Amino acid sequence: MSLNEVVADAPLAGRIALVTGAGRGVGRACAVALARAGCLVAACDVGDGAGAPSEEADATAVQCAQESGKAQAFGADVTNAAAVERLWVDVTAALGAPVVLVNAPGGVVPGPLGALSPEEWQAVVREHLDAAFYCARAVLPAMRAAGFGRILNVALAPAGEALVSFTRRWAMEEAGHGITVNAIVSGLVESAELDPELVRSWSTAAPLGRPVRAEEVARVVAFLASPASSAITGARLDVGTPWSWSGRSASRGAE
Repeated sequence: MSLNEVVADAPLAGRIALVTGAGRGVGRACAVALARAGCLVAACDVGDGAGAPSEEADATAVQCAQESGKAQAFGADVTNAAAVERLWVDVTAALGAPVVLVNAPGGVVPGPLGALSPEEWQAVVREHLDAAFYCARAVLPAMRAAGFGRILNVALAPAGEALVSFTRRWAMEEAGHGITVNAIVSGLVESAELDPELVRSWSTAAPLGRPVRAEEVARVVAFLASPASSAITGARLDVGTPWSWSGRSASRGAE
């Protein structure tokens, strides 16, 4: 196989990617897709609360290693600033400094905004904005030093709405460093565990007429992580979302 063929098949060969929410669903699919693109993958999930990775993250790392040759699972609560700092140190020591970050924590807004309790709202903010901010802040110095960086904020609609302004602000601030920042908002993700009535309701509203598959979201993430996407930053990309959001949602845990 020629060098040109290797580069074409693995556009991110040798790059280190950190994927949060990698234990299942969209996070796992993104980790595997990046491994196929050549990344060395740090698959992060909440784990046991003491820094040890979950069994699900371990399984993702094994699958990634089969694709790229090297991957490792990590456990961290990415809604905690100190935990993210420790995660960055651990990932850098094990694999190298990440220049691709996928924030895919997996939670959704549990209902209409007006019906949320203060506790539910704070959980939404922690899981989406806090986690994305802490992780981006941790990896940005290495991305700036490398002159290359890709930050992908992934969320299930409508939780992704809260990430769009955040994404655009980071994109404006970091464009001069060769760093792109984009948001991917996915529709309901296909799973055998989903409530059939929810699937029917969503399919009626969604332009595809069906839930989106985790691998379909992951392919978009892999493209946006690649050098080929260098002119795309500050964008919101919708994957399988309805044109008009009805306010209904399902738990990402069902993926």
